[in-house]
Amino acid sequence: VIIEVVAGDGSSGFVAFDEIHFRTGWCHVTPSTAEAPASPPIAPSTPAPIEPSPNDCDFETGLCLWTQSTGDDFDWIRKQASTGLGPNEDHTTGDGSGWYIYMETDSQSTGDKTWLESSNISASATCLSFWYHMYGTRVNTLTVFVKNGDTEKNLWVHEGGEIDAWLYAYVPLDFTDQFQLVFEGRRGSTTHGDISIDDIRVYDTECRLAPYHSIVCDFEQEHWCDFIQDKNDDFDFKRTSGATASKGTGPSVDHTTNTEYGHYIYVDSSEQNAGDVARMWTPYITWDSASIRKCFHYFLHHQGITGSYTAYREVSHVYHSNNFHKKHNAWVISI
Repeated sequence: VIIEVVAGDGSSGFVAFDEIHFRTGWCHVTPSTAEAPASPPIAPSTPAPIEPSPNDCDFETGLCLWTQSTGDDFDWIRKQASTGLGPNEDHTTGDGSGWYIYMETDSQSTGDKTWLESSNISASATCLSFWYHMYGTRVNTLTVFVKNGDTEKNLWVHEGGEIDAWLYAYVPLDFTDQFQLVFEGRRGSTTHGDISIDDIRVYDTECRLAPYHSIVCDFEQEHWCDFIQDKNDDFDFKRTSGATASKGTGPSVDHTTNTEYGHYIYVDSSEQNAGDVARMWTPYITWDSASIRKCFHYFLHHQGITGSYTAYREVSHVYHSNNFHKKHNAWVISI
């Protein structure tokens, strides 16, 4: 989901977001006004840590039990983040000292593929998770497929590279016999497209979201639940607590804790020109439920003549849009 705010032509305006929810089931239309709890909600219990498996790999010392295939057109390159092309930070260490695997495209042709294969994995494995980085105007596809005897089947595919950041993905596994997993990267029509992979994990419990990722984001943590600022817009969302520095703008309390110490994100149009855009991407959300009833809602606070905001489910599809014409000095639920 992409959240976009467009500045209006007034001299003042403010819009804030808190508690962004993704859940299964139809959205409720009431209450129309948010009632914040008197005290912070009880934090959910922390799941037990996942036990390491032989097929885990962070590429810090090599390819682990993963191997370059002989049935492809070229090889993945294990590289240090501080050198050459690709992201300048790996995911494991978060700085230039770490390592990941990278698809080099300078010497390849359109559609050429590179495969990285696992060793044989036990049928008891129930989930694959990994972090990937795909960025550029001509990124093609990253695919995970399974080799089970003579059978090959795609399990996960992602195309295109709009976001310059490490993103999390997971793939449920359900096989009765041992199998192999393969990461396939394909070159696009030019060299303007990089694909990198880091922190592969294969485990025997149900798939989980990233360690600090939640289906509800209340912005209490500095990592913003993996939300990403768009680098092609005009200005950024900010995270704060209590009222903002601009006189008369910002809620005195957040929605989650109902205190001046709770956090939310906001944009202040008084600092921008009319028509300026702030845009933010949520992480990629995967609903495990097969139900078609799915709801996206959040709590909104706006003051002054801000302009408009839009939430997109995809780049080309408007999910929800609203224009701001009057002051609502309260947290209001938006569905």
